[in-house]
Amino acid sequence: MQLRNVLAAATAAVVFSSGVANAALVLDLRIAGGGGKTATVAAIGDVLTLELFGVLPNLNAGADSISVANSGARSTGTTLGNYTSAIAAPAFSGIGHQDTDGPTVIVPGDRDGDGDLDIGGALTTSALNWFGARAIPSPQPGTNQLLGTFIWQVTTLGAANSTTNLNSFVRAATAGYTFVDDGVVKNGIAGNVVLGTPIVVTVVPEPATLGLAASAAAMLLARRRRQA
Repeated sequence: MQLRNVLAAATAAVVFSSGVANAALVLDLRIAGGGGKTATVAAIGDVLTLELFGVLPNLNAGADSISVANSGARSTGTTLGNYTSAIAAPAFSGIGHQDTDGPTVIVPGDRDGDGDLDIGGALTTSALNWFGARAIPSPQPGTNQLLGTFIWQVTTLGAANSTTNLNSFVRAATAGYTFVDDGVVKNGIAGNVVLGTPIVVTVVPEPATLGLAASAAAMLLARRRRQA
């Protein structure tokens, strides 16, 4: 098993999905160590370390802070991978927080039916198995705050150059979020919380793997010529 944390195209700028300008809180998943939005994997067992940020656009320069933020995380594409860990950041590990390390332990599960493990609950009406960041002390002021660190590990490798998206997903419930946007206290009512752009993971096989594939193709071609 290979363990690697691959970072590519890191950028300090946060790129948001369409419609984010009107939202109050953005859940933005990034590659750890630089905030990148692209990465490569080469083999089953490869690992990416991800960071989940809560971002408040601060359109009117008012006070901003986060007290409570729930989230899930999943992958979409032909490369499958398990979210094996979701740990709240120290500033968001207050009483009542939920992660894979406890005290309220969340259990990864296949939430989207694609055969790999995701973070997040089966129901939005229940906090069960949702990653839950709770500020300590509360609230935590700021417009760009690290909520937690997630680990994603490849279990099935897609074809060369294929891409898979990694992103958080919203617990659509008023109780899932408490924050202040431009001085106004808000919750998780529909439209208040949206997602940033996904991380795009591209399969780039190792040179040795490519060499084996080329050798196999050459052998097959030679055999066909001998049979012709």
